[in-house]
Amino acid sequence: MNTLFPIIYSLIIFLFPFVGKFHYNRQTLNSIVISLGLLGTFIGIIYSLLHFDPENISISLPQLLAGLKITILTIISSIITSLLLKLFPVFYGIRKEKNTIIENLPETMKEILHQLIAIKENIHKTGIIQNPDGTVQATELFQDKALYDLARNTSQIMQKQSQYLSIT
Repeated sequence: MNTLFPIIYSLIIFLFPFVGKFHYNRQTLNSIVISLGLLGTFIGIIYSLLHFDPENISISLPQLLAGLKITILTIISSIITSLLLKLFPVFYGIRKEKNTIIENLPETMKEILHQLIAIKENIHKTGIIQNPDGTVQATELFQDKALYDLARNTSQIMQKQSQYLSIT
């Protein structure tokens, strides 16, 4: 195998995210880069083993070292490229991923979504009670609403019971 193969293969791994960023997201690029590094590692090991002759070690040793060179260079280039993708995606011209789902929603849906997020974040802090007259009142603790509902439902049950008893 040519001595340029490990260098060219390592450059392919290192430069792949520049091209791949148009087709894949950052996580997929990272997986592909690691996979290419592992593939190069296996190619180097297979090359080493195919050209190794235990009968003639002095001639086989340079071939074995050439295969190990492929292995080491490809795995190092894939690790460095993976780290660059994870830590400095801007190096490859990759911006931080935005939530495109929210960006494509109509304004009313965005407002509803933001209100739901705010409710989710604050539900443990406040509760809402609807008074019998229809007005809404906020309470400090959500448990107050549960107690209010329990009292209101108990009151309604007692009223239904008294109506039932007065009929019979």
